[in-house]
Amino acid sequence: MFAESKLLFKLWLKNPLKIGAVAVSSPELASAMARQIPVGDGYVVELGGGTGPVTRAILAAGTPPDRLVVVERDPTLHRLLC
Repeated sequence: MFAESKLLFKLWLKNPLKIGAVAVSSPELASAMARQIPVGDGYVVELGGGTGPVTRAILAAGTPPDRLVVVERDPTLHRLLC
């Protein structure tokens, strides 16, 4: 998690208006957020996947990968998510 935080901070320093967070979401926060997603047949859209802790929590909470759409506009973070 330290390496991910370091990467986010570096990207934020480079362009502070483009990066929405300067710290990685903790696993506890990510799990709490994922628990708020209603179970159903719909899609889940995550805006700003960042380094992926919320994405991992959403998947761990039971959202099928084919029902999760993650949008990340930063190319470095996008590659990290793939």
